[in-house]
Amino acid sequence: GGYVLYWRKNEALKAVNILRNGEAVIGQVISADVNYSVAVNGRNPLTIAYQFHAVGRDYESKVSTLNHLNLQFLPGRQVCVLYLPDQPEYNSLYPHP
Repeated sequence: GGYVLYWRKNEALKAVNILRNGEAVIGQVISADVNYSVAVNGRNPLTIAYQFHAVGRDYESKVSTLNHLNLQFLPGRQVCVLYLPDQPEYNSLYPHP
């Protein structure tokens, strides 16, 4: 149990660091799929996969959310991505869905 708490705290600190110190770049939605294998209070999360280019390289990432925001995350749509310049693998959509 202690390890899970430690891991969740570190993940939260990374998210705050991305919001505070992240650089913005335009990315693109690759896919937005409902995950029917998981249900939270009777709702299935949406998994959004996206790609972006930063520090001379292409990156892909994904985020899950219970907020189904209809047309905003259709494949091919442009999105704002925040990433840490020294660690672009730490990134997030902005605003977070």
